[in-house]
Amino acid sequence: MARNDSFNQPWASVPTQFERPGDGLIARGWAGGASEDPPEAKWENWWHNRVDLALQELQNLGQLIWFTDAPYQAGARVSHGGNSYIALSENTGVEPTGTLDIGVWRKEGDSTYLQTANNLSEIAAAGPEAIAAAIANLGLTDTAAIATNALQKNQNLNDVADKTAARTNLGLKGAAVLDIGKTAGTAAAGDDSRIVNAISSQSTHVQLPGALTAGSDIRAARLLSKSDLIAGEGRAEGHATLAVDGNVHGTVWGGPLSTYINNLRNTASGGGNGWHRDAATGIIMQWVKGAPSSGSDETIVNLYFPMAFPNVCFFASAGTMGTGSNGEIIAHGQH
Repeated sequence: MARNDSFNQPWASVPTQFERPGDGLIARGWAGGASEDPPEAKWENWWHNRVDLALQELQNLGQLIWFTDAPYQAGARVSHGGNSYIALSENTGVEPTGTLDIGVWRKEGDSTYLQTANNLSEIAAAGPEAIAAAIANLGLTDTAAIATNALQKNQNLNDVADKTAARTNLGLKGAAVLDIGKTAGTAAAGDDSRIVNAISSQSTHVQLPGALTAGSDIRAARLLSKSDLIAGEGRAEGHATLAVDGNVHGTVWGGPLSTYINNLRNTASGGGNGWHRDAATGIIMQWVKGAPSSGSDETIVNLYFPMAFPNVCFFASAGTMGTGSNGEIIAHGQH
């Protein structure tokens, strides 16, 4: 059945119409039978008035007024001094907002609870400590620390603390900080001569306008040259040159290899006057023959060897070979 009236008008609201019964009667209540005296009207009015006032508190305040003798359970809500409080622990006689209410009562109001429309702005308004506590309570302390040190998208990596270390970690070398250009100290542009004139490892024909200087070996299946090839150029211990005619000129040969070989070879010049050179010892043997002029009375004939001895003549011998058709004596000399 629907209630027709509110509790705005409590029963027996005039004080003279009710009287509080004693504690014993309140504790016992109306009991007994026909012999029991009927309750006095003032007591009855007091009882109804107390119930109506309590209901009026619930109706108007949504909760009962705090009383010092009430044993409040944790979570109980009371009204006191125009404010609403919730019990954080069981208590009796601890007045809200009193000196002993810390950890016992918590004041509730418009700012007590987060409002959906405010999107947690109440915590932010409460200050850094409230924010830190909220993060800790949610178990987000480590996450918040990571987020604090995270790179911001709108900074476009400008907030990287150590850019050199970042490039190293990314495997980027010195070219990463160079401008694009065609001059020294820049990264080569697409039309840079350093690229355009570069030699490709796939090229089958390489031409250079000048000399090629290599710091190490040059290896090739076949090496062609239109001029001499020189090995050890400028070295104190000597060098060698492969000439275009096939001759080899080297310090060790004392000149052309062909001359060195010829000097080692046994050589000779035959004929009536001739010579023979031994390649192993270098000894030269020469012979010459001659006779006085026909019909002359010469007794001394000068004989000349075909070649001069380069160092020394060890010995010479002479003898007759017979007489010529004119009776001349033919002499023979050798070394």
